[in-house]
Amino acid sequence: MKRRMVYANARPEPAILVRQYSVRVFHLEDSGTMRIEPGDVLVAFTGAITEEAVLRVIRENPGERAGRLVSGILDSGRGTVIAVRFIATEEPALAEDSAELDLAVA
Repeated sequence: MKRRMVYANARPEPAILVRQYSVRVFHLEDSGTMRIEPGDVLVAFTGAITEEAVLRVIRENPGERAGRLVSGILDSGRGTVIAVRFIATEEPALAEDSAELDLAVA
């Protein structure tokens, strides 16, 4: 099943989506849709945290859980970070009939 995320970003900085086995980084500005794959990591950050620091932590820890990625990112600077790692299987509490995931970052 293909999954897609519908997103809206009201922040001045874009959120980023990093594919697990790719060097490509997607900048999620304004609003749109994005295909998501297992292993993708979505990160929104602000403050003194830089995109370079975020990417370094993700690339150095390719299979790490989102909570540990956030801890590693916060070690690089002061700010606020949210990270979501999309997994291959759904937990029963998160299962849904819809193939869409809505995300809004303000």
